[in-house]
Amino acid sequence: MVQVDVFWSYGIGAGFAVAAADRIAAKKSEEGDEPMADRGFLRALLFLALVFAPSGLYLLWEFTSWETMHALSRDMPAWLVALFGLTNVSQGLLGYFVTRRLLRTGQWKWAKVQPVIGYFLMFFVLVYGWDGTGYQRFFSPSVASLHGWSWNTALDWMSSDVAITLYGMGAIMIPLLFWMSFFQESKNPWGRSLRFLWLAVPVSLGLAIG
Repeated sequence: MVQVDVFWSYGIGAGFAVAAADRIAAKKSEEGDEPMADRGFLRALLFLALVFAPSGLYLLWEFTSWETMHALSRDMPAWLVALFGLTNVSQGLLGYFVTRRLLRTGQWKWAKVQPVIGYFLMFFVLVYGWDGTGYQRFFSPSVASLHGWSWNTALDWMSSDVAITLYGMGAIMIPLLFWMSFFQESKNPWGRSLRFLWLAVPVSLGLAIG
């Protein structure tokens, strides 16, 4: 969703940096260490630009109402679409750079909380939105279904075209995300991936609901 992806992108970028935390922190000086020479940065850039941003733009075109939390239609200005595609990449790179900088200066706790911040804000928008109906907007396949919303609407959403599309995208994106980050950087990829999942989903979602 447009309102969500800006924070999700930040969390993804920060997650790539956390995955490479040991390698990043081991370098004592920024001298001679350009970001473009950082393989973790390049993998984050590739994932954001070639996977995450295109998936968001596809959803925006195919399910415009749902992707904008039923706030906009295809009549939206073209610059807004372009801005959405841009932020899906730029905010992720910002998350990587902020986390990378914190790791390089020895601020490990603040570095490792950056993905949690991104995912917390993402879930907060999903749960609350801007008017307390975020979860209803998410579980409504169309703007018409949002009116008179009930939990039966959410059940119907589970088998809607948008939900089926999300299932397919998730089956590709999530394994690829972890393979390109933790499984390329960590000596204990399964353990770190599970810890990251725990912080990114149950903890962040629980805080957002709270």
